[in-house]
Amino acid sequence: MSDEMDEIWSLYADDGAQAMDAMETALLALEGAQSPQEQAPHVAALFRAVHTFKGNSRVLGLGVVESRAHIAEDLIGLVRDEGVPLDTEILTLLLETGDRLRSMLEQTEATRLDVDPEDTEELMVRLRDKIARCKGGADPDGSGPAAPPPTPEPPPAPEPEPEPEPEPEPEPEPAPTSTAAKAADQPAPARLADDPTYQAIFREMVADTVKKVQKHLADGTPEASRRPIADLDHAARQMGLDDWSASLSAYPATPDVADAKAILGEIETLIARFGAAPQAGHTQSEAQSFFALIADPLSIISRIGVGLAVGETPDSEKLAQVSNCVAEAAEAEGYVRVSAAAHDLTKASDRDTFRRAELRLYEELAAVEAMLPTGAISDGLSPARVLAVWSADHIFDTLEQLDKVLENLKLGKDLLRNQRSLEWLVRLVHHACRHYGLDMASQLAMSLLDLFGREQGKEQAPDAILMQIARGFVDTLELVFDALREGEAPDTARLEQLFADATEASFNGAGVMTATAIERKLGLPKEFHRVLSPDSVKSAAAALAEGHHFHILRADVNTDNNLAEALFAFIGSGAIRAITNVTVFRGKETLFDFLISTALDLIDLTEHMARLDPGGRKLVLMQSLMPVQDESEASAAADSDLADRSHEQMPTSDLSAGILEQIGEIAAGQAMVHGMLNELAENDMVDSVDAVLRLHGHDPRQARNALRALADETMTRLRDLAQLETQLVGQMAELQQTTAELRARPVETVLRPMVALVETQSRRIGREARLSTSGSEMTLDIAQLDTLKRVLRPLVLARLAQGDEAPRRLHLAVNRNDDHLSITLDDDGGSAPDTEALRPVDSEVTRAGGKIRHLRLPGGGRRFHITLPMSLVVLEGMVVGVEGTRYVLPVESIRTILQPDPKTVVQISAEGNQRWLRLGQDEVIAIRSLSRGTAEAAQPADGSGKRAQTHSGKSHGNVHIVLGQAGQSVAIPVDDLVGQQLVLLRPLRGLMSKVRNVTGVALLSGGEVGMVLSPSSLCRSPDSPESLSRTA
Repeated sequence: MSDEMDEIWSLYADDGAQAMDAMETALLALEGAQSPQEQAPHVAALFRAVHTFKGNSRVLGLGVVESRAHIAEDLIGLVRDEGVPLDTEILTLLLETGDRLRSMLEQTEATRLDVDPEDTEELMVRLRDKIARCKGGADPDGSGPAAPPPTPEPPPAPEPEPEPEPEPEPEPEPAPTSTAAKAADQPAPARLADDPTYQAIFREMVADTVKKVQKHLADGTPEASRRPIADLDHAARQMGLDDWSASLSAYPATPDVADAKAILGEIETLIARFGAAPQAGHTQSEAQSFFALIADPLSIISRIGVGLAVGETPDSEKLAQVSNCVAEAAEAEGYVRVSAAAHDLTKASDRDTFRRAELRLYEELAAVEAMLPTGAISDGLSPARVLAVWSADHIFDTLEQLDKVLENLKLGKDLLRNQRSLEWLVRLVHHACRHYGLDMASQLAMSLLDLFGREQGKEQAPDAILMQIARGFVDTLELVFDALREGEAPDTARLEQLFADATEASFNGAGVMTATAIERKLGLPKEFHRVLSPDSVKSAAAALAEGHHFHILRADVNTDNNLAEALFAFIGSGAIRAITNVTVFRGKETLFDFLISTALDLIDLTEHMARLDPGGRKLVLMQSLMPVQDESEASAAADSDLADRSHEQMPTSDLSAGILEQIGEIAAGQAMVHGMLNELAENDMVDSVDAVLRLHGHDPRQARNALRALADETMTRLRDLAQLETQLVGQMAELQQTTAELRARPVETVLRPMVALVETQSRRIGREARLSTSGSEMTLDIAQLDTLKRVLRPLVLARLAQGDEAPRRLHLAVNRNDDHLSITLDDDGGSAPDTEALRPVDSEVTRAGGKIRHLRLPGGGRRFHITLPMSLVVLEGMVVGVEGTRYVLPVESIRTILQPDPKTVVQISAEGNQRWLRLGQDEVIAIRSLSRGTAEAAQPADGSGKRAQTHSGKSHGNVHIVLGQAGQSVAIPVDDLVGQQLVLLRPLRGLMSKVRNVTGVALLSGGEVGMVLSPSSLCRSPDSPESLSRTA
């Protein structure tokens, strides 16, 4: 991980420098552009540069840097989207911002930490002030006349007020007007402390300073609190707050605990006085009154939403009334986005659109609360908390919807609508993660938002790697939230890897290739991993863009200077490009493997190599690499199969890279075998022997030693070839094992979230229900698990949606029978299933080629029985040999393996000479032979119990494997026990499916094909007696 993060930080620095250069270029161009038409392309380029820098900062968790880039992006967005004139003040601010962002880039690159926010706080204040003035309708230069404020309605009963009071109020109470109107109606503040925008920023600084001092007190380092107090003092002097500066400047240079506690008390007094002062803008008391004013309307809105959820028709007049109440209160405070969200409530036509509008309103209110949190919480209303709690309570629904949206995006369905839905759902996931304190997951959600945001506008499905990360995120969160609901500590290690994947995808999405991406795209052997420098990455990326072919060239040039010079001259000619190289040690020889790219095809390249090295011994093309057309294709096949994974699973991207490495090694070994065979074929043995004889005058005695040396050399080559072949077989076995492990998952990863889903859904409808399961320990292929999930979830939800007759107890059993999966759902529900509600289940089962039937149980309740074909089975098998044929027996069906005493084997002539094996005093089982030859060999004629070796010469003697299935048992005599392997079983189809006693075939580690036997078929075979397991 550390190596990957080194690379990611390096890419952040390179990409950030390019973004800052683009920003500077755009700003310099804008200084000379006069008309909006001339400015438009440069403003767009400026916006892209800052947006890219902001996104890259976000994915690395640099919150301060991101916030500074974000406020600059907002200002540029006003010019680009809202027609705000690009004046000298904006240009000056953005030039200064560019300098500060570049400085932050250099600092974060060096420290790999976020920057201190105080250093740029004053610039942030000026940027926010400019944005506020632009949004408020003031002249951007600040020199033109202010826009006329809206005419307020006269306050009621003004007559009693003209008489002067003994203690006049500092300001009259006008009717509510917007902040922009107030700003336009009043002269510019004489000091920064009188500006509402600066007040809000200063309060944030005070809150941040208090937190830092409290942390230093808790850590026992009060002396470290000097810095934040000094920074706050500097801000107070800039604001013109003399009382603050007087108290803060007296803070000692080396404070102790008493000093720190005293200054906290003084700050508390000062902030209370500061908040109570009569000032224009959004003061603390105004914020409190705003949230108090909308508390009751929000409560009514919530009740309307609950009514919609249970099918009630809302009172449109009341909804319009309360929505207008919230909107008017928001407009009076200048919260335009809150007002717009409130008005959207009246446009909602159904439950889903109303819920979305309501949650959007709370998001906007949460943004207001973030600026003035104390004001909201003091009124007992925290929109951020309401939003987080609601999102957490509905997280499983959200994840289910997000899963469907991702599937639609993958299929390219209604891209624009699904992209918008995805943005909304990921934000809800972000809020839920924030509620549970899952900072990494919350940050990853925002990173995915940024990545999918870059995909918007493209008329094609999002990048498959991005889709894979998102699917992995959804699947992992299901397990995380399931653990939280169960009161367990979730394993979030996978989220960290997903975050690293998202970070890398962010840079790839910005057009920046990483070394890891190059390794995956080319399928580089592992010796080339972690050796690509930034220059090598750029060179490889350029070669990929140019459509070059990639090869690994082994060069033995240490002892041949002429060949070395010729090779490097060839590289210098541009015909091939040496991207990087690694050193290879072979005995006492030192060789070099070059990763090269070239526009030449393989034939032309081979001809050039032959000219350089006519003997073909010192320059050898070890491997030709085949870049995937799109990086995601290396793992796209597993994209839809990643629905349910355990916490311990390694990241898919790493596993895919591992498989590519193994394939690359096997391909390299095959290339070496091919080269060695060519050498042997080109070396005519007859000519070689004739040459030796001619050299020794055709005297065999004199040529004896030379002929022996020639034979020894040939035998050495053959031994090397045999050793390499053995190595290849081992690598194929390892690849088989890795592939099987990659695709194997326990059924628990589907059943456990289903249990949590039943509990959550039943609580929501006010009817407690519980789901029990069996078969969770079974392992299935991830594609099968994905189908299982898509079938079970709608089925369970349909049963829980039966109202008063919905079940309270459900039991789900999953069993595997040779070539199909059997799923049974029993419940105590009273009503028959709703045909329409079961339509998604029927559709999924039909699509998978399965069958579903349901019936009423005699004692009440319903049973649903589903069968699904097994397309690909991950099987733990025992490989055995019988007369040279390899068979695979499922380990889970093996009762025991034994070498029986001949006396325990009996033959009964009355039952067709069927042989039986006595396992114990009370159990006798039939012996089932796989072939007649094996049957005869199983019982030697002399009764000695000794058995002749098979043709393989590896007989284990009189070995029987006892299989058990559904209460029946059978003994299988075998010649060889090859060993236990994890294999991928492919069931037989078509006419082959009629082959008796065979479930399917599997590729074994040695490259052989093994027949996978069916224990259930063997146990009930008609060739055996009626009862294959009987009691004596």
